[in-house]
Amino acid sequence: MSQEIEYVTNRDQLDEFHNVNSLLLSPTKSKDNYLIQPRYLFFDIFTYNKTIYLICPVYTKNYISYDDIKLSFNNVTLQTKETHKHIYYEPTVILSYNLPPNFKNVNAFININVCYRDYKSTYRLCHIKKLRKSYFLSQTTLCKDDYKLFLPWYNYYTKQGTEHFYIYYNGIIPESFKNTCSPRKNVTLIPWNFHYFNNGSIGTQEVFHHHAQMGQLNHSLWKYGKIMSHHLMCNDLDEYFSIDRTTIKKHIVNNFKRYDAYCFRNCWAKEIRKLNNKLPDTYPKKIYHSNKSYSFGNKSKMIYRCDNFNAIGIHTPHPPSKWEHMKINKQANLIMFHFYEWSLFIYKNKEIYATTKNNRKFDDDEVVNRVMKLL
Repeated sequence: MSQEIEYVTNRDQLDEFHNVNSLLLSPTKSKDNYLIQPRYLFFDIFTYNKTIYLICPVYTKNYISYDDIKLSFNNVTLQTKETHKHIYYEPTVILSYNLPPNFKNVNAFININVCYRDYKSTYRLCHIKKLRKSYFLSQTTLCKDDYKLFLPWYNYYTKQGTEHFYIYYNGIIPESFKNTCSPRKNVTLIPWNFHYFNNGSIGTQEVFHHHAQMGQLNHSLWKYGKIMSHHLMCNDLDEYFSIDRTTIKKHIVNNFKRYDAYCFRNCWAKEIRKLNNKLPDTYPKKIYHSNKSYSFGNKSKMIYRCDNFNAIGIHTPHPPSKWEHMKINKQANLIMFHFYEWSLFIYKNKEIYATTKNNRKFDDDEVVNRVMKLL
């Protein structure tokens, strides 16, 4: 059996690995003045090291029959390698398939056929060979209107030891943001143009709420983290991780054999200066922060050792049933300063403002009045 491949011979071709290839099951529809959202079989299909991967959304418990997805290469049906189904709160499904045993592990373009019920599509994928990780610590986020917070965030985490950034934009990327990112060779900017939240129902079943972000998190883990980086940091552009008297990278290096993940507790914060309808150009060196922080899973964000996790949620790893067996550093000195005023300002006149405001409620005994310096 001959291989139907075209070898990758230059950097521009290799960059096609970053393309996002989705399969649309149902386009946007309007019914009785109600907008029905599009639905996808998968957010992306990609390939490396002789394996094909699918990162899939979840709409209801049984809207998609993931076992009915069939892949083939060169007229050979591909065998399933791994299946990770997490069909509950913050759901995600990751599927992988082995390329044939005689497929050479090389940088090349290959054609993969996908069949699901009456849906058939062929994808030209950039297969890459990657046997050694390039980075110790990478970082990912999903942004949209808050992209204006990127530069202070980028500069802060560069000092904290992040070596590469995978930035997902939840829509069509503005030219100004492309221009900001393109000179920075340690930034990969990825268009992630999927609706943020699901709404409504399918039949009698309410849809799961989370959509785009669950795809982004597990896409960054599987497409980039597992082959490119030992650790992956996941947080938003208004969230600043901090550890007393050390950088994040040094802390992880010093605890490399001790922990597989690190929980940073949410602590509300704000700038010393008044916002005055202007976002910061640089990250604040001196801040006010709350008199309390929240526990693991309550607005916390994480850093993961990529090889030791197969699925992650927004605040915690999957599955919850195995948390007690995971080596997670939950020490109180791992703090995430969450600058709540920035997002409230950015989304003030946006549809998502009510959700943004609701997610930034303080406890009754909470005050943001303690002063400290950031790195």
